[in-house]
Parts: sequence; structure tokens; C-alpha cells
Amino acid sequence: MISKKLEINEIQQISIEVLKFVTDICDKENIKYFLAYGTLIGAVRHKGFIPWDDDVDILVPRNDYDRLINYFYLNAEKLLPYRLFGPDTPNYPYMISRIGDVRYPIKVRNEKPYGLGVFIDVIPLDGLGNDYKDAIKVARSAKRYSSLYFLSTRKSFSRDNTKSNIKLLLKFPAYLISKILGKNYIKKKLYNLSKLYNYDDSKYITCVVWSTYGQKEIYERDSFAEAIKVKFERYYFNIPKDYDKILKGLYGDYMMLPEEEDRVAHHLYDVFMECNGKDYE
Repeated sequence: MISKKLEINEIQQISIEVLKFVTDICDKENIKYFLAYGTLIGAVRHKGFIPWDDDVDILVPRNDYDRLINYFYLNAEKLLPYRLFGPDTPNYPYMISRIGDVRYPIKVRNEKPYGLGVFIDVIPLDGLGNDYKDAIKVARSAKRYSSLYFLSTRKSFSRDNTKSNIKLLLKFPAYLISKILGKNYIKKKLYNLSKLYNYDDSKYITCVVWSTYGQKEIYERDSFAEAIKVKFERYYFNIPKDYDKILKGLYGDYMMLPEEEDRVAHHLYDVFMECNGKDYE
């Protein structure tokens, strides 16, 4: 047997099946979920994947998130080859969870291996309370600690997806600070922030443990009160009814395609599958 590196269209087709498998469980167990970020843009703008991207993200309110994670823990053997990866997985470097098909191993640059296959991101939504100023403070702290946590898990310092040279200069001292503080210390800080407010009692919500956009990523909980089904590739999945408000807040005019030179995937990994020589040809 030899290993064949998969192309983006092949990865997309595997990813969509992982998404279908996970959301079927959500539907069966009455667990709320919503397509999010680039996956949501893809659903609205392309009726499927953004052509140059293989990323799949779903947002899950914290209580439902915990139920989904627990379901995978309790049924781990039965659910194979789909496997849950989370902060307690040895060498796993993220505060969100991933569910992957381990038949298609991934080699990630600048990370220790932990057995991941083609995956979807499962991202919890946490409460931020009812005062917008307090919500901003928590979101800003979450973004700082999320950046430090990511840097603390890197094997070595590297540019990765940092385009700006100024940001690169700031990134190196942040990398050193993250290594001094350590992954476990930063993880505890993020967990504590995520427990400040209850999701169901909050007007404002965000993903506290893995903040990417900071203040832009503060949502009103009511925006996720209702889901609608939309077509994504060959299946139908849930998106928030207020998707337009959510996407405009994050990206502005999300229906406009980026410049051609920016139409590239930003993931630093390769995906492989085992095959015989005839399949490889």
C-alpha cells in the first residue's frame, strides 16, 4: 500500500460526509447546531463549499455542545471511523472540538501528530451576559488568550498565515510569552472566561474559548433562536435565520468574491489515503 495525497475536491467530499454524520446525530438527539463562518458563506453564496476552501464549521450552544461531546465519548467505539478530538486529547492543540474520519490521516505543519483525519470544527457558543460593554471586555480577553493558546501549542515559531510584517514582529514576543505561561495556564483562563455567564440567560453570546474576530464575533442570542434549512452540496443543513445580519457583522459584503489572488485555502496541512498502485494511477 502507498499513500496518495488528496486534492481539495476530494477533501471536500469527505468533509461533507463527516458533516452529515454529525448533524444526523444532532437531529436525532435534538441538539442545536448552525453552519458558521466560511461554511455559512458557502451555503448562502455557493450552495456548497467555497470552491477554494475545504473548511467546515458548526456553532453549537454550550449546553448542546456538551451533550454532543458526551455522546461521542459514550459511543466512541460504535461511531468509528468518526472520532472526537478535544482539549483533553493528547497533543491536541485547540480549545474547540473536531470530529474527523480517521481513515484519511492529516499531516499538519508545525503541530505534534494526534491522529486527526478529515474533520469538521465543532465550536461552542458561550454566554456574555446582558451588558454590551462587559461582553466586549470578555470578548477582547478571549481573543488575547485564544491567540496565546494557539501559539503555545506550536512546535516552533513560524509565519504561518500571518501576512503583515508588523503583525509578524508582534507575534514573536507573543509566542515567547505563550511558552512562558504554558498551555495549561492559558486553557484555565479561557475556561474561566467561558463560565462567567450562562448562555440561556445572556443577551450576548460568542465562542469564548476560541475567539478569532473578537468584538465582531459578539452575537445577539436571539439571532440563533431559529434555524432554517438550506442546501449545502447534496444535503440540507441548519443555518441561523438571521444569517445575513451575522455574516455582515463578521465580513461586511460577504456576497462579493475576494480578489483572485486571495482565493486560496489557508490550512497548513495535507491529507492522505492509503491505496494500491492501480488506485494511485
